[in-house]
Amino acid sequence: VAHGLSTIAVQAGVAAHLIDRDPDQARDALEIINRTGRASLEELRAMVGVLRSTDDAPLRPTPGDPNDLSDVLQGAADAGVRLTSTIEGEFPDDVGERCVVAVHRIAQEALTNVARHAGGAQTDLQIRHGVDEVRISIVNRPGRTPSDAVPSTGVGIVGMAERAESVGGTLRAGPTADGGFAVTATIPYQGRPAGQRTP
Repeated sequence: VAHGLSTIAVQAGVAAHLIDRDPDQARDALEIINRTGRASLEELRAMVGVLRSTDDAPLRPTPGDPNDLSDVLQGAADAGVRLTSTIEGEFPDDVGERCVVAVHRIAQEALTNVARHAGGAQTDLQIRHGVDEVRISIVNRPGRTPSDAVPSTGVGIVGMAERAESVGGTLRAGPTADGGFAVTATIPYQGRPAGQRTP
């Protein structure tokens, strides 16, 4: 939902800026706002349904195809991120559900942060599958323009780190030497709750 709201905020700014000069492009931005707003409402309805339920329903459904990141990539594009993605390998057939959800959400949150704070900077997303784990890297170059629409609180990074740790993984985030920002994470395929050790 936070990702959706960030996309809406970015595209609303685009529409306001172009409404007189380029009505067609402004209309495209409004269509993205409409589509993203509907998707965010569906997310909220799903979460409220889980909170109302007495069943042990998962807080987040597993993507239908674990290897399909098209929704995440499209969301980043809609938010103005100039993205290059590289995916090497695939999830094993017996991959843990928690691992898949963690990878998708970490990628989404990292790209949301780029849209919020890096002014549409060129960004590289890499996902490399190993024998027992998957490694994720999201690195953006310095923003083309200062991004002051959403002040940084650090909450997104904390949330990504907590999500990685909750399945026995690790996450690092920080500035790069050229003024950009990098998020890297390692997530084991058989995600386990934080604090649980493998014998």
